[in-house]
Amino acid sequence: STGATKLYHTHLWDILINNATTFEPRLSDIVDLFLNIISLSKKNQNHLDIMSKLLTFFTKCSNLQRLSDSETTLFNPLVSLLSSAPPTTQSLLLQVIFQWKHPHIEPYKDYLSRFVDAKLLSNVLLEWQPSKDSGKVIDSHRKLLSRVIINLLYPKMVTTIGSKKQKKKKILTG
Repeated sequence: STGATKLYHTHLWDILINNATTFEPRLSDIVDLFLNIISLSKKNQNHLDIMSKLLTFFTKCSNLQRLSDSETTLFNPLVSLLSSAPPTTQSLLLQVIFQWKHPHIEPYKDYLSRFVDAKLLSNVLLEWQPSKDSGKVIDSHRKLLSRVIINLLYPKMVTTIGSKKQKKKKILTG
C-alpha cells in the first residue's frame, strides 16, 4: 500500500540522516543521487522532499570538502540552487554551504542567514552595506559573496503570476 511504502521510505531516510557518519564513505554516490534529483526537476514536490532530506543528510556530514573536486561538484550547484528554492530549502542549502567553512563565506554567515528570513531581510538590507567604501567585505570575498546574496534575493524579488511567461517583479519594501 502507498501508506506503508511512504512509511518505509521515511524510515530509510531517518536511518540515512541519523547515521550520516556511517554513510559518509559513500558520499560521492549520495552526491551523484542529489545531482541527478536536482537535474530532473526543481519544481516537482516529490523531488523537493527528497532534495530536502538529502540536504539534511549533508548537514550531518563532517567533511563534504573531502570529495575530490567538491567545490565544482557540489558547492557551486548548492549556491545556484539558492535562486530557485523556497525559504526552508534555502536555509538547508545555506547550512550545507556553511559546512565548507569557505574563507570567502565564513565571515558573513550571520548576515547570510538573515537573508532567508523574510522578517529579518529588510533590517539586514538596511544595516549591512557590503559596498567597497564600507569596508565590511574583503575585496577578494566580494565575487562569491555577491553571487550567494543575489541567489538568496532572487526568489524574493520575482514572483510568478498565471502562466510561466508572465512575471511580475516586486522590489522588497520591508
